[in-house]
Amino acid sequence: MLLSLVCAILASRESRISQAERLLLVLYLPPFQALLQTFALSIQDWLILGALGAPVLLVMELYKKLRPLGSGQRPCLPEDPNSSPRQSGQEQMNDGSIQR
Repeated sequence: MLLSLVCAILASRESRISQAERLLLVLYLPPFQALLQTFALSIQDWLILGALGAPVLLVMELYKKLRPLGSGQRPCLPEDPNSSPRQSGQEQMNDGSIQR
């Protein structure tokens, strides 16, 4: 019961602590270590994790920079509220509903 409560608190999206802070809490605070059966990572462990993660991050960032914009994915841009109604015969009302 206590374990599920702690997990719910740590997993809550409404919490003011970030995911990185939650990870550090679970890894380094003795009550969480005992409850969740975790242990602190050494500097060497963190360096290994960084060395494994950095190339993936680099490749993905390069991919995002170099891919052509016409590759099927358009950037997410907010719709202009002053734009004309859709071509399909639908008109957007002031309250956001659509009239056919």
